[in-house]
Amino acid sequence: MTFHYLLGLGSNDRAEEHLAGMVEALLCECGALWLSPVCRTRAAGGSGDDYLNAVVSVESALAPPDFRAVCKAIELQLGRVRSSERCAADIDILAFSEKPSLVKGEGLMAEEYLQPQVDCLLAKLGLRAGDGSCEFPNRVLLRLSDGRGVGLDIVELRAA
Repeated sequence: MTFHYLLGLGSNDRAEEHLAGMVEALLCECGALWLSPVCRTRAAGGSGDDYLNAVVSVESALAPPDFRAVCKAIELQLGRVRSSERCAADIDILAFSEKPSLVKGEGLMAEEYLQPQVDCLLAKLGLRAGDGSCEFPNRVLLRLSDGRGVGLDIVELRAA
């Protein structure tokens, strides 16, 4: 059985480095993924450094509890400290479904700032109306360790 996951990624501690690290770790784990634009957002409540956020679509044979454990292990590898104002890595499962079921984009998460990225990514994947061409303010270009630049548009990435 294959599961389709929508993940929210965020970091405000060496954010470009850590967000690229999350993308690369998920690529290693899943072999391929779709990545939304990477956007800069203010920290909740206005305290702390700005966050970089993105939404990722991946498929995995792992059931949700096991896949969540993988996500939390990636956070720890990248230096996540739970009680800190600084967040090296945050990976949240926003939604999941068994393939070939379609995920619905409405009301997926409490973090409303991710909703435009979710909507745009789902449209690009043909899982909701629209063509996936969306405008986002504050886009950020990330460099992966292999030199690829990502984050300005929706892209499909495959492990090397």
